[in-house]
Amino acid sequence: MSLIKVFTTTERKRVDFRAQVFNLANTTSFSSPSGTVNLATGGLVTSTRNKARVFEFGLKFSY
Repeated sequence: MSLIKVFTTTERKRVDFRAQVFNLANTTSFSSPSGTVNLATGGLVTSTRNKARVFEFGLKFSY
């Protein structure tokens, strides 16, 4: 998801503010279970494939 706001300072100059969010709903995607059968952790899911929610902010000055 992105939010962008443009601020015009003069006729030819402007500043863009951008805020981006990755994995906004913070949904977990589990990785495949362990394939080893002889261990105590065999068949268990011990990690996730995606990262947690991430925010990014940026400014761009155009002239």
